[in-house]
Amino acid sequence: MQTKPKRSDIFRQAFWIHSIGTRNPKNHFAWFRKQFRLPQAVASAKVSITADSRYQLFVNGRFIGRGPARCDPRFQSFDTYNVAPQLRCGLNAICVLVHHYGVGTGAYILGMQGLLLEAVFRLKTGRAMRIQTDESWRSQNAHHCWQTDVHRINAHQGFREVYDARHEPQGLLLPNDDAACAALWSPVRVLGRPPLYPWLTLQARDIPMPKIDQMRPKRLLEMGLLKISRNQMDKLERQDELEEIMWQARHVPVKCAADLQAGRPAYFIYDMGREISAYYQLNVDAPAGTIIDIGSSERLENKQMVLPAGVTQGALPRTVDRYITRAGRQTWSNAFNWRGLRYLQVVVHPWSAKIRHLKVSALRTTADVPHNGRFACSDKLLNRLWRMGINTAEACMQDGIMENAWREQQQYIGDGRLANLFVYYSFGDLRLPRNLIRQVAQSQGPLGE
Repeated sequence: MQTKPKRSDIFRQAFWIHSIGTRNPKNHFAWFRKQFRLPQAVASAKVSITADSRYQLFVNGRFIGRGPARCDPRFQSFDTYNVAPQLRCGLNAICVLVHHYGVGTGAYILGMQGLLLEAVFRLKTGRAMRIQTDESWRSQNAHHCWQTDVHRINAHQGFREVYDARHEPQGLLLPNDDAACAALWSPVRVLGRPPLYPWLTLQARDIPMPKIDQMRPKRLLEMGLLKISRNQMDKLERQDELEEIMWQARHVPVKCAADLQAGRPAYFIYDMGREISAYYQLNVDAPAGTIIDIGSSERLENKQMVLPAGVTQGALPRTVDRYITRAGRQTWSNAFNWRGLRYLQVVVHPWSAKIRHLKVSALRTTADVPHNGRFACSDKLLNRLWRMGINTAEACMQDGIMENAWREQQQYIGDGRLANLFVYYSFGDLRLPRNLIRQVAQSQGPLGE
């Protein structure tokens, strides 16, 4: 499908920007920041934003949202948020974390690293103010926190996350006039105003926003110690084979946390109660440098996670992310890669009596749609199948209708043809089905192939 460049009415003054460096760095994380002053309270405030490949938006330290929705860069999707409650009179800060894959995935067509943002504030007096991405923004690479030389999750998804909180700049997201803080930031590279290749048109998101709910595990199935030599663990860590550490080491269960031995890797296996799509979340009080690996699976055998048989090697998802603690109480969740899961396994090494308040949860994500569909009958099995179908649909309804939540997380017209019907009858919302059909059409070549 041929597309001519088209100027957006929303991003009239904004420029595409990116951090200084190569055009398509692989697994690249960067922070972008803009500080500004408001002379008085705002009556309204909207921020429109998109990025290549993904973003997280923060205003004065408050998380606003992540995106954009999966799209062809020729039809680049953007999101608009109301940020009036987060703004204040005086100094304010907009911060954006941008992750560029540097490779194509099942949900992302390779473009070029970039960020585009425009904020429109209307003050109580009626005066309008604009903030947009331009040469006044500042950036800094986040590679001191996110390790970049890690495995992809599989051939269809992005990269696992390995995050070292010891190097996390404190106060990064908050407004700050300190000159020492300002020295940590570098100028950005201005690419140009839209329309700009490869983002030929900008299209407002017309599918549901994600709905995020925190879910606690239904039960702790088992805890214990991993029996693995230090040399073997070091070797697997060097090879970034975190799943092999977690799942292939011998599991020695214990009855309570008091039986866990200091200096050894301790494990905990949780059941979420049903299949969900979710981000991991940890809350812990620990010494600096404690390593916490968290992985997931759809099923267990003998209380141990297993990968399903018959899945080709390239499609097997590496579901383990790693968090390295700073000292004290802290909360962490993986930034961009949600997983399809029922079971969670957490490995803490080395275990220590100084580790307290280890709480594991999942941030369940699904499309925020109304539940307009209803079904009930005298057959309990049919009622149960209806509920299972609703749960399956919710797990697969994200920024597209996926054929599964665990392995590929891709849209297929064959699966989607049936899923579209079920989504319509279950929820009565046509936005995701319509989007699937439109994106399939956009993927066709000029001759319809």
